[in-house]
Amino acid sequence: MTEFETGDQGLFCDCTGQELDTTPDDQSLVLETEKGLVLLLGCCHAGLVNTLEHIAYRMGRRDVYAVVGGTHLGFCGQEQQDRTIAVLKEWGIRKVAASHCTGFAAAARLSREMPKEFQMAMVGYTLEI
Repeated sequence: MTEFETGDQGLFCDCTGQELDTTPDDQSLVLETEKGLVLLLGCCHAGLVNTLEHIAYRMGRRDVYAVVGGTHLGFCGQEQQDRTIAVLKEWGIRKVAASHCTGFAAAARLSREMPKEFQMAMVGYTLEI
């Protein structure tokens, strides 16, 4: 796990908002394609880079072509956004199609910093692989 992805500090196990939810619940789907791996995210509570590293470990490869779905960047701090975007660039990911929990500000930043790779994945979004 990365030291900069600490999870969403706004999720709680109780109704009063006193007990922080530290359960590393997350689901993603990895597709093996001719262009590389395609990662379909749920909400990525574990952190996008943690998820990418877990996939690399389990699959024994880092050739991620696309990341599609909720990145949960809308709920994290500036440092996590900085480092996550740096990793996306380092890995050479060619498509980043973000949705819901990415948040408007983080999506706008991804669009500015990765203009060729970034797309919004709204309802009805299609990615041909």
